[in-house]
Amino acid sequence: MKDLLIVGCGNMGEAILNRLALTDMSIVCIEVSEDRRYELKNRYTNVEFIAGITESLKVENVLLAIKPQIFGAFAEETSSKIECNGLISIMAGTTIDTIASYFTDKSIARIMPNTPALLGESASGFCLNKKAQIDTSFEKTVESILSTIGEYVKVSSEYLLDSVTGLSGSGPAYFFSIIDAMVEVGVKNGLTAKDAQKLAAQTMKGSAEMILKDEKSISELKYSVMSPGGTTAAGVSALESNGMRKAIHSCIDSAINKSKELGA
Repeated sequence: MKDLLIVGCGNMGEAILNRLALTDMSIVCIEVSEDRRYELKNRYTNVEFIAGITESLKVENVLLAIKPQIFGAFAEETSSKIECNGLISIMAGTTIDTIASYFTDKSIARIMPNTPALLGESASGFCLNKKAQIDTSFEKTVESILSTIGEYVKVSSEYLLDSVTGLSGSGPAYFFSIIDAMVEVGVKNGLTAKDAQKLAAQTMKGSAEMILKDEKSISELKYSVMSPGGTTAAGVSALESNGMRKAIHSCIDSAINKSKELGA
């Protein structure tokens, strides 16, 4: 019996697989595309890849990494063929109740990772259904998977995953956009694109590490960089006066509201 069945191996499915394949976990992965299966088999030689489930399959747990739009059809066809303890879903907008309507009496976790999982640097949130809350071995498995791909938080209610989705699930794209704008300004002021990108990206990375590892508050860290009347103060003042906070609030609120719509 395999430890984990991964259903779907797109961008996020592979990002998670990329880290789990480095562990001693035994994994089988469903990927319908023959070309994609061939590509993945060459990349992950210790993982079994199959086109689908034609007969009964027994695994410890299932990771659902398919598009929400095709989950219903997949579940109708395979729920009676899969014997497992629990299911872990990364499908945005697909509720625990929806999953449980096909896979009854199972421990279920919804997780929301982000694409830096590929590097083991994901920021993830997760929640559990009632059965999973008393299934300590299942929760440990969920936490083990999430710790393998990065850092995580456990939220108390499923509705909070919309907030996780808007904040960190979509978050990498926000930071890519910010760095892209910083690079544009660097190039406009004489730097090469390569140098500007390296400086901007490393600055963001280093600043994030300071937040995670320093005991000072974000406000204290910000003011430790700023000298009265200096260049940083001028830059921060321009950010604030040009609506930086309003734009970020609008950005994340819009993503959260979209996540709620998808789950409605």
